[in-house]
Amino acid sequence: MAELLRELEYTDAVQVDEKTVFRFPIGIPGFESYHEFYLVEDEDLALAKLVAVKDENIGFILLKPYVFFSDYRTEFSGEDDFARVFQTKGDTLISIDVWVIVTLNSKDMTQTTVNLRAPILLDRSAKLGVQIILNDEAYAIKEPLIQVSK
Repeated sequence: MAELLRELEYTDAVQVDEKTVFRFPIGIPGFESYHEFYLVEDEDLALAKLVAVKDENIGFILLKPYVFFSDYRTEFSGEDDFARVFQTKGDTLISIDVWVIVTLNSKDMTQTTVNLRAPILLDRSAKLGVQIILNDEAYAIKEPLIQVSK
């Protein structure tokens, strides 16, 4: 796992395919001026890299939380930013991919954490994304990843 995370962190720039670009209408907290990101997924793993279209030096390593946190939240429609970005009509259901940001500690991979409090949500059909901040103390901003996967 540690080697795969390092490999994903240092991948070279890729040709951006329009199909992989997601629009973040309200940006990502701390990166509000960036509204378009492309997703580079590892097909075999629950890992991806989300990179700003305007600046490939701005990017995040993502992980599907359910792989390591099976009881992770699955309902987000009540969150304010979710409602602002994913405007649904009535009982319309939309399929959302849920990702969490990985913070690597390359000197000590056992210190690698994931942010469960602020997931990245992607609507593949509308090509929209948002990072929401949950008001749920059960989810940590820096949840150890390696300890959970043992």
